[in-house]
Amino acid sequence: MRNETQVVNIVMATFNGEKYLEQQIESIRAQVGVITKILVVDDGSSDSTIEILQKYKSYGCIERIIHTERIGPSLAFATGLRHTESASWLSFADQDDIWDSTKLIRAITASLYDEPTLVSGARTYIDNRGKVIGRSKKLRRKPNWKNALVENICYGNTILLNAKGFQLAKKNQEMNPSIFDAWLYLLFAISGKIVYLKDSGTKYRIHETNTVGIGKTWRLKRVIENQQRLIKNGLLILNSNGSDLNQDFVNAILKYEKCMNGNLFRNHLTPFSLIFFRQRISDSIILRMISPWVYRNFN
Repeated sequence: MRNETQVVNIVMATFNGEKYLEQQIESIRAQVGVITKILVVDDGSSDSTIEILQKYKSYGCIERIIHTERIGPSLAFATGLRHTESASWLSFADQDDIWDSTKLIRAITASLYDEPTLVSGARTYIDNRGKVIGRSKKLRRKPNWKNALVENICYGNTILLNAKGFQLAKKNQEMNPSIFDAWLYLLFAISGKIVYLKDSGTKYRIHETNTVGIGKTWRLKRVIENQQRLIKNGLLILNSNGSDLNQDFVNAILKYEKCMNGNLFRNHLTPFSLIFFRQRISDSIILRMISPWVYRNFN
């Protein structure tokens, strides 16, 4: 690894985060072996979030605050990417987590490749008091675009991009994905390298206002909507980079597109010909069973 201290640009999305925000910023300030530069995209907070951010901006911890109005976390992170002009390293932060002090330097050490690289990894779950309540399940199979089409395992608060990874993301920044981190997972599974760590150094806080959380995965309406959004990420990438993509990926997405037009599911074996896998075998089976409802006729 290079001897000079590494500078890491961090995009943080906030919305009414006063309860836990200071703990997160302090854990970023405590990162060892790196210099951090935080760009915050605040999505219309009405509590004391802005005052907290301004305080840390006056300390020099936050470089810039961008104000938006209820665009949602995915577009907030995408906005932060667009406003980051250059970065040797780029990371993403939620407003309510806690980072281990070695999170960034360990991710940097794992990502010293001369190709676009995304580092992610397992998370530790904590409750609203910071008590550990669980950990991410071990992966059954390595990160792959066949997984990224239907499941996100590279969560935004664990992600670090190297310089070439930042350039890959910037090159595709106009896509406006509906699930930003899942889009990055799929993009790098197709066009870059993914390093998945056993421990990302991220303590992910589970509380009543989480957008996602433990135990919500298989509510049928939610999973149908989520799977549709994931496949739309694939369509975004196909429509933007069609001629430069792996042909197997292109063929798979085109088949999904035909399913969306409503004809292929007349054959009851069609769900079993779709190319994907989820990390749990049982999840893959369930998804194939409900795929006629997931992939047919959505906008």
